[in-house]
Amino acid sequence: MAWQLDIHVLDVGQGQSVLIVASDPVLGAAATRTLLIDGGHQQSAPDIHNKIAAAGVNNVDVMISTNYDMDHLGGLIGLLRADNAWQLANHVAGLAVAAAWPHAANPGRFHVAAAAAAMAVMHGATAAHLNRITQTVGVMLATVPAVPNSQLMAFQSAQGADGVLRNWIDGGMPLGARLVATPLQRVNYAYAVAYKAGQDQALGLPQATVTANVAWALAGLLCTTAGIPALSTDGLFRNTRVIDIGNTTPPPPLWTGALAGHVETAAAQQVVIPPGFAARPYAFAPMGTELLWAGGAPANPATAPVAVVVSGPNPANGQGRAWQGPNAPVPVLTDTPSNNASIGVVVRFNNFAFMTCGDLPYDGEDALGVALTNHPLPNAAGAAVAGPPRIAAYTCGHHGANTATSNPAAVMVPPAFLNSATPRTPIISCGPNNYPHPHVQTTARLQAAASVSNFYLTNCRHVRPEVPYSAAPAVPVIPQRGHPQKGRVAGDNGGPGAHLGDIQLSVTQAGSQGAPGAGSYTVSYWDRSMPGVAGMAPAPGVALDPVNF
Repeated sequence: MAWQLDIHVLDVGQGQSVLIVASDPVLGAAATRTLLIDGGHQQSAPDIHNKIAAAGVNNVDVMISTNYDMDHLGGLIGLLRADNAWQLANHVAGLAVAAAWPHAANPGRFHVAAAAAAMAVMHGATAAHLNRITQTVGVMLATVPAVPNSQLMAFQSAQGADGVLRNWIDGGMPLGARLVATPLQRVNYAYAVAYKAGQDQALGLPQATVTANVAWALAGLLCTTAGIPALSTDGLFRNTRVIDIGNTTPPPPLWTGALAGHVETAAAQQVVIPPGFAARPYAFAPMGTELLWAGGAPANPATAPVAVVVSGPNPANGQGRAWQGPNAPVPVLTDTPSNNASIGVVVRFNNFAFMTCGDLPYDGEDALGVALTNHPLPNAAGAAVAGPPRIAAYTCGHHGANTATSNPAAVMVPPAFLNSATPRTPIISCGPNNYPHPHVQTTARLQAAASVSNFYLTNCRHVRPEVPYSAAPAVPVIPQRGHPQKGRVAGDNGGPGAHLGDIQLSVTQAGSQGAPGAGSYTVSYWDRSMPGVAGMAPAPGVALDPVNF
């Protein structure tokens, strides 16, 4: 049994999102833990979802919003709202396809039955009203004339069933709460259910597959109605434990609605909650809380990766604080209250450590750099283990702003955090912006830090001497790898192509257990300037940089 740790810093433009996957291939899914920290803006939700799917993850265990700024929170809102939509779509699809399936031998009749059943469900029929669903199907099968066009029959069935059900309900035969308020939207959704169900059934697909595909299609329509990026989550976040900064500052209404299961099913913004929706576990995580194994330690806890909360707001007054091991947390004061209170997490894998703290400013980072390398952290079984020798990799606070990674007024080089943490691989997550991120002081300090082998950026749209391919949409002519400047831009950086600037750190158990200087991991990213054949121009491709720590 051997653990693997993969850390994905995702390109979400001007924002941040980090996906952490700890797995043991021998133990399988039962030993896999996934943590999603931040989500960029809402439009990044599909890219994040696709990355999670590509990583082979079928459940996100923990989701953290480090603060309520929309370049951290927006994508998480989009993912949870889409997951709520999928739960509603799955409810409708399950009942509608099951009610129509006895008529699968007759394609035209199957369309009629699926549309009628879907309409009954949207009027409030649940599993407790199966007789009403069956009755609606029967009425429409007897009413809608058989014509060669199955889609036309589905549309007529949806319209007819809507009228019949309204008459029944108005006549004193109530169902549950209506899921869709407007007749037009109900007809559109019911038709979409019938069309997709009929299409897949005609291909000979089994009932379970037809149901899943119908849920996928309807979820996309619900997302479009709600004005969020269309995607089907397949319930990826249904049981996710959610952590945020609580009520230390007022949370955005869309976030509280997403947590509550809200789905907008009509243009008038009618909000419903999917039948059977179970509130996701939600908590304010105290300092020092271990996150990945809160549900129980794995079979081999001594060597498993862990994730520990190391910064966040004081629940009593909202003031930001940084972890200090057995000592009282120290206040974080040098930036805005929201940034000071950013939730920070350190991921520990034997001698390897990775830190990401949202928009935490330099005084919080400085305090953590000393504390994390000098005080024990819990392992997966809760036992205290000596701190790591260094913070091998970290995301630079606040997207490379000069309020983090260094004290702008400091004359010491390297500054406190870089001196105590001695990182090998800083990572800056930023996109097109006017701030400007990354700041010239930040990139200069990273270049000057002796411990830093290279630093990586998801984008760099401002010219920085330490980043050879910053602000350059043209294909670079000199390879980044081996360049004396340490900045490495991932992806296309706004140039031609469709490669995102995702950056992946991969650590094996053997690599994590190496003595100081002999530990190892890799950094992979899309490099537009990979060295080509001798004498030829650079060719783009996936770069794999080995790093010792």
